[in-house]
Amino acid sequence: MTPAALVPASFGHVTDHDPGLYARSFTDVYDQWYGDLDDPQVIVDALQARCPARAVVIELGSGSGRIAGHLRGGGFTVLGIDVSTKMLRASTSDEARIAADMITLPVGSAVADAVIVAWNTLCNLATPELQSRCIAEAARCLVPGGLFVIDTFVAAPANPGEDAIGVSTQPHPEDGDASTVIITERIHRGELGADLITGTHVEVGTPNPRSRPWQLCVLTPQAIDAAATEAGFV
Repeated sequence: MTPAALVPASFGHVTDHDPGLYARSFTDVYDQWYGDLDDPQVIVDALQARCPARAVVIELGSGSGRIAGHLRGGGFTVLGIDVSTKMLRASTSDEARIAADMITLPVGSAVADAVIVAWNTLCNLATPELQSRCIAEAARCLVPGGLFVIDTFVAAPANPGEDAIGVSTQPHPEDGDASTVIITERIHRGELGADLITGTHVEVGTPNPRSRPWQLCVLTPQAIDAAATEAGFV
């Protein structure tokens, strides 16, 4: 299966691997808009219960260090990896950081006790093939018995053969007089265990209106399990 096989011709602009798309769209507002998405301490507690003291943890797509800083505070040795140097420079925590694509990790084999990829970051890889490569790279980096944690959402079931376009309006996260219009198109590819969702956040009524494009390739839990099994996970 080639990456292009997932995407119809009308969506040619997303067939290329563009790992920096999300960062280009959201780095300047990420902490303000999404800083309270979840409680990073939940991840710290879970890893402390499963990993040795002072374990080495690699976070893929670490961004501005929202989770990596908490892991560091929990006693772990942390390496944050993100393709966006702008995101990494936004971090105020003191974990080690490397700018790199998470499908080709610039670290040795069997060096980490745990690898985590949080908050739908795996979905930013545009095809199942790329996501499988990321999962295989995580397996390579882990010591025997190491832990790989994927945090992602499960999309609502789509009707076979039916694609969907949606438009919704939400209050602007920072400007009470403005709105955010979210335009999405979902391309159902059930035979691949994946849906491709492309979208744009359009800020309306702000002094500096901006369009923020993004894309997600959403796998079913079964497809993630299959890729993990292929990479040697149990």
